[in-house]
Amino acid sequence: MEELLDSAIDGSLQDKFHLLNLLIETYDEAHNLFEELGPISLLGSFTSEHHLKAQNLVDLLGVSKGDVSDISKYIKELLKEVIR
Repeated sequence: MEELLDSAIDGSLQDKFHLLNLLIETYDEAHNLFEELGPISLLGSFTSEHHLKAQNLVDLLGVSKGDVSDISKYIKELLKEVIR
């Protein structure tokens, strides 16, 4: 993207894009909640926000209902294979 901006627009507009990019990055760093949540907490937040139930996660993740329960209780790890 940087190369495209450098070659496609004049200096004034280019400076504005760079400033906008810097402002967005600064805001994201200050307000990013994902870094503060672990994968299981993030999964719990996702299910709450989207009003999903354990059965939805069974279908989505391709694991058993018992596995979903164990994962949500931190008994079983959330494996890379499940996430993919």
